[in-house]
Amino acid sequence: MDDLWCEYFYNKLYNKYGSSVNFYGIENNKNITWNFIKNNPHINWDYEQLCFNPNIKWETVQTNPQIKWNYRYLVHNENITAKIIEENPHKDWDFKNYNIYKKESWEYLKDRKDIDYYSLSRNPNITIDIVKNNPERDWNYRQLSLNPNINMEIVKKNPQINWSYVELSSNKNITWNDIIENPDKNWSHLGISMNPNITWEIIQNNPDIKWDYLFLAKNPNITYDIIKKNPNDRWLLHDYCKNINLTFSELEEIPQEDHQIFYICSNEFKKDKELFYKNTVL
Repeated sequence: MDDLWCEYFYNKLYNKYGSSVNFYGIENNKNITWNFIKNNPHINWDYEQLCFNPNIKWETVQTNPQIKWNYRYLVHNENITAKIIEENPHKDWDFKNYNIYKKESWEYLKDRKDIDYYSLSRNPNITIDIVKNNPERDWNYRQLSLNPNINMEIVKKNPQINWSYVELSSNKNITWNDIIENPDKNWSHLGISMNPNITWEIIQNNPDIKWDYLFLAKNPNITYDIIKKNPNDRWLLHDYCKNINLTFSELEEIPQEDHQIFYICSNEFKKDKELFYKNTVL
């Protein structure tokens, strides 16, 4: 089914934008499968962009040596681990830009020298208990405020930590109630506009807040119907092209000059995908 959807997805965008979809990096979209790429060698694939694609596994790289894989880009692929890199030291890895501190476990990282605490503090494997049990470490509390393990309960229980409310504003664990119940905090209007817990109802009921419509256009609670019904608001349609609610039919309505092809090529078109899977009978 994934391969059928991949073909439909690619053809939809190719028929609209032509070969420019490859120029704008459609290869790293999650919808593009390795089977589709392998079965369509006539397409001018950008294999450097493909290195970022989460469907590319280390096994894919190993079993396809005919592809000129760019190992300097592969280090950014979520499937490439420090263990893989250490076991293949002869490859041209980009060690300077490879950031193991964003994804590896605390047990793996804790005894390393020259730790990048800026990246480590946001690592989803880092919990508040790890931070509290290692106070001598040079934690970056702005980045820790963005960590997906942090919520308002943790923040309140740990006032000794220098939390950044600018960063907390966009943390998905911070709710609208958290924000309005703590009006004395330095919340960021930009960050709040990015927060996935912010709904259109909240926006309408709080006109006193300086909402950032650039980021609101990308907010997963904003749909094209909302934008159309509120034309006087300062929407930026080219940023809506990055919104997960974007559909192929909406692309036909959005003025061509507002089509941000890079955003469109990276968009997963989740609504269309769900509908495709529902209606496709194998």
